[in-house]
Amino acid sequence: MPSSIKSIGVVGAGIMGSMMTLRFAELGLALSVWDIEKKNVDGVVDYARNDKDIKGRVQGFYSINEFAKSLEGKSDRKLFMFSITHGEPADEVLCLIKPDLKKSDIILDGGNENYRNTERRQKECAAIGVGWIGMGVSGGYQSARRGPSLSPGGDAKALQLVMPFLESYAAKDPKAGTPCVKPMGPGGSGHYIKMVHNGIEGGMLSVLAEAWQYMHDGLGMEHSKIGDVFGKWNEAGELRSNFLIHIGKKILHTRRTPEGDHKGEGASRDDGYVLDDVLDKVVQDDDGTEGTILWCLMESASRHVSCPTLAAAHYMRISSGNRSERVRAAKKLEMPMPKPIEGTRDYKEIIENLRQAVYCAFLASFCQGLELISRASIDEGWNVNLGDCLQIWRAGCIIQSDHIADLLQPPLAAHNELTNAKFVDSVAHELHQSFRGLKEIVMEGTMSDQYIPALSATLEYLKYEGGLGLPTKFMEAQMDYFGAHNYNKPGIPGEDPGPVHKGPRHYEWLPAYRNMRFFNRSFSSISKPFRRIESPKQLARRMASLPSTYDGSVPIAVIGGTGLRELPGFSQVASLNIETPWGAPSSPITILHHECKHNGKTVAIAFLSRHGPHHQIAPHEVPARANIAALRSIGVRSIIAFSAVGSLQEEIKPRDFVIPDQVIDRTKGVRPWTFFEGGVVAHVPFGDPFDEGIAKVVRECGHSLEGEGVTLHDRGTIICMEGPQFSTRAESKMYRSWGGSVINMSVLPEAKLAREAEIAYQMICMSTDYDCWHESTADVTVEMVMGHMKANADNARRFITAVLDALAGEEHSELIQAKHLAGGIKFGVTTPQTSWSAEGKKKLDWLFPGYW
Repeated sequence: MPSSIKSIGVVGAGIMGSMMTLRFAELGLALSVWDIEKKNVDGVVDYARNDKDIKGRVQGFYSINEFAKSLEGKSDRKLFMFSITHGEPADEVLCLIKPDLKKSDIILDGGNENYRNTERRQKECAAIGVGWIGMGVSGGYQSARRGPSLSPGGDAKALQLVMPFLESYAAKDPKAGTPCVKPMGPGGSGHYIKMVHNGIEGGMLSVLAEAWQYMHDGLGMEHSKIGDVFGKWNEAGELRSNFLIHIGKKILHTRRTPEGDHKGEGASRDDGYVLDDVLDKVVQDDDGTEGTILWCLMESASRHVSCPTLAAAHYMRISSGNRSERVRAAKKLEMPMPKPIEGTRDYKEIIENLRQAVYCAFLASFCQGLELISRASIDEGWNVNLGDCLQIWRAGCIIQSDHIADLLQPPLAAHNELTNAKFVDSVAHELHQSFRGLKEIVMEGTMSDQYIPALSATLEYLKYEGGLGLPTKFMEAQMDYFGAHNYNKPGIPGEDPGPVHKGPRHYEWLPAYRNMRFFNRSFSSISKPFRRIESPKQLARRMASLPSTYDGSVPIAVIGGTGLRELPGFSQVASLNIETPWGAPSSPITILHHECKHNGKTVAIAFLSRHGPHHQIAPHEVPARANIAALRSIGVRSIIAFSAVGSLQEEIKPRDFVIPDQVIDRTKGVRPWTFFEGGVVAHVPFGDPFDEGIAKVVRECGHSLEGEGVTLHDRGTIICMEGPQFSTRAESKMYRSWGGSVINMSVLPEAKLAREAEIAYQMICMSTDYDCWHESTADVTVEMVMGHMKANADNARRFITAVLDALAGEEHSELIQAKHLAGGIKFGVTTPQTSWSAEGKKKLDWLFPGYW
């Protein structure tokens, strides 16, 4: 136990809180305990007083303020463990205890809480310097006493402080001896993972219950015989060391005794089974004590992750809880009851099929839950490692299953970019292998009226998850018929398979207007729905759904700036996350496919958003070196950069386009400027900062669109200022006197770095304002800039598309490969290679592999 943590205050002395208290005391901590119920406090204190190993370490309190004060001075900071009901009780306790909290205190919330509540309390506590860690505690009250599985999430510094304590408390992996606790990530990630754990648990509970009933009613086996089967399953094979099967065996072998348990429950003179005293009525979900599985299903629906095994299991639990309605409905519906399976063959074959079915549904439950965690991690920016989830589930929790952990943990730990466990070859193979047994069980179970909702749902899940001709084809057509919902067309790049986006096509199945020409002209927006702005979560989800590698050649890149963060109409085929020696680029590099209208050739384009996917990076913060290096690493040799600019000349009106040929540097030297530093010096020519060959093509395309909304200025000098503030009026007039045409904050060092990397670079500027020099117009504002960008967006996209089409022509193949720049940097390096620093050489070898 680390010396910095010598005491802890436990809020809540119910069954879980009291078990934690006793275990903490055994670990050598001094305990203060408070509960709203006096009897709970007395109970745990009395127990501790009579245990010689922990006697004197547990102190009870009836006043929460005295309880909090009792922790003062015992450690570097006060540490609390909340073990109370989710929702309002935690808010009420926080309100009561808040006056006694001090900066650097830490609260561990070990209840089953909704992660949104956790994040709300984290913000509230952070405002006063207190760390709130939302932590899943798995395994029930028995694991709380011996060592549970733990999933803490929250502030990294607070997590670091408590991890040694949590590692000593957590269950240990029986194989490796490692603690079953890992920092899950920031925010509510810890409670989210516990929520999904409970969802997986619900699916597995139902599957095993269905297997028990299948053998009991379908095969006529008595409980102890079924227990023997569970015992064999748990000894070896895919279901080995599975916690639920382990306790299932014990339950099925437990008989009544004259004495019953320590409270007399189950006392009987006959030696029947205790299981027969249990009613088929699960009420946890109805009485408000449990919310995690409900939240899990709500999350799966809102995040568009299919979790039917978990859902079917939960819906049967809901029906079971209201037994009185079931009794009434049973009389009306007259549904058949489970009956013996007719024409029973060898029981061994059926039981083996059932074993495969249980394993298949267990593994599918894990796949569904892990996909939900992955989706949430992407949406929320938690960066959860799914391998860590498997590690903490190796012991001390309800879903412990050795073979499944051994199967899933290595690939998921090694490849954190994996969002779907079914993409792992070994996982897909085992689902395929066990599918036959599952299918046999569902077929026979359906014919004999067994209760198999979770097993049946798993069967259908695997069929439609692995299906390529779903009946949703007909569903999509129906929705297009009555609601003009649009559809995608088979075999069309960008649509099949395409991103998860609404299709571009609509068929007028039943004309709603007599004059369809008028309809098409005046109401064409019906078939082209209003394009909604993606949220960060939606964008992250879309990017994560794309392949993370691309094997083809990508010589051309577009760097989008303000107002051009993507290229609609281009098919997204990959999203690359590249780490360079200069860090990560400002956004993932999206690989786009575009069919050239001149020759029908599919052209690959790399697109990078200069200021980030949601314009979150200021001009001086743009990682320009990483951007240029990442683009070069995938083969880019020509860049078309786009930028919103302010006009410094009367004739360059807002919404006009300018192709600059010169630049004046007015940045302040705070931006990293060169790839050549730290022991390697190079000087490159920069007299003409833009590529004239590329510029010629751009100008020709721009002039071809004149008269269609595009006004082009062939040349101009661009002033690059530091920003992010706009110019003063005096500065603006000075730039005009220098001959400046337009002004922005982005062209440098981007253009200089492209030249060093031997990449042909040309910027297309779109004027959005007159800066602040023009006396008859308002000074530039963000609202003004974005207004003109939005109004001129279609022209900008048509312009960019025309340029990319032109550059795809065979006559420009050497131009886009920047053959005229290749090898030039060798003549600019002044430091002999023998004198290069090791770090400098390493970086330059990455940028120019095999070049030197």
